[in-house]
Amino acid sequence: RAAKIKAMKQQVGKTTAPKRRVSKPRRPSQPIVYTAPKTFNAHRLMLQLVTITAVVLAAVIGLSVFFKVEIIEVSGASVYDVWTVREASGIEKGTSLLTLGKAEACGRITEALPYVKIVRIGVTLPNTVNIYIEELDVVYAAQDSKDGWWLLTSEGRVVEKTSASHAQKQTLLKGFRLEAPVVGETAKAQEISPDAT
Repeated sequence: RAAKIKAMKQQVGKTTAPKRRVSKPRRPSQPIVYTAPKTFNAHRLMLQLVTITAVVLAAVIGLSVFFKVEIIEVSGASVYDVWTVREASGIEKGTSLLTLGKAEACGRITEALPYVKIVRIGVTLPNTVNIYIEELDVVYAAQDSKDGWWLLTSEGRVVEKTSASHAQKQTLLKGFRLEAPVVGETAKAQEISPDAT
């Protein structure tokens, strides 16, 4: 037994110590080199501004020269013909698509054509203007104080003066007369007595 203990002690003595890691030498960091900022060059800045301006102007001039109105297409109109809608829009052939005022053209159409409810204008490059029309549904007819007949929409908007025979094809509104009706505006009514002719 004593021999075993002695042998064990000898083995413990022979155990090797853990290996130490050898660190690699670090590379020296590169020295920071200070470079002075470039001095402000007004001439170079002006040259850049002139170049950018020239490019923008060339693009605008190119678009205004090449993209002009050649075709005006109208869709959705049944009361008015294509020529009437084109004339009301004020858009002419040869107008630059860049300077085309869509909002103004829509306003001119709705003002000149009382049956028009909604107008949308789009552009298809290189040369086409598309006008989409949605028209009002005329469903009523009423008389004014001078026995004239007028057509109205369901919202009460006056769309046009008409004949008595044409008014009979619409739903007739009775029991009142229109007071000074104006095309494109909401009708104003004044009551009449039931026995009035």
